[in-house]
Amino acid sequence: LLGRSPDRITQYLPAVIDRLAATGAEVFLADCPNPDILEGDLGGEVPDEGGAELAEAYNAILRAEAARYDSIHVVPIKATSDAIVSEELTVGEDHYNLHILGGLISFDGLHFSDTGYALIAQAFVDEINAVLGTDAEAVDIATVAANDIHSPEAVRQTGREPADCWD
Repeated sequence: LLGRSPDRITQYLPAVIDRLAATGAEVFLADCPNPDILEGDLGGEVPDEGGAELAEAYNAILRAEAARYDSIHVVPIKATSDAIVSEELTVGEDHYNLHILGGLISFDGLHFSDTGYALIAQAFVDEINAVLGTDAEAVDIATVAANDIHSPEAVRQTGREPADCWD
């Protein structure tokens, strides 16, 4: 989304939302996390508004468009990632965060790790359960983390201490 003006999003998003609503399905869409939390190279300049401002602008447009339909729901991924920025996640005995080697972002610093995506999946499960009144099973974050090559424990097994690489 970086490099796309909010005006461009406003131009195209309504048609996307209309088509999704026309399916008759309950649709759950993720909002945009703050790209400023990423430590990797985004491959270009962040526009003058900055990543946080752009994400908020995109999210406001998404919420407004989704609000036109009772069947379109926005999953608060930004709030989920913002919460992890302010306080680490503990899985077992390890502390996870959004730094490279922090276990929630892949080694490229741009994408979530398997554990990070599991947290996103859990945000979807939570929203689906809340909206539809269902009781879908929680994502087993600990099992995902135990098998994630980006986990702090997996990094330690290579001879590095993850926290030595932060700040």
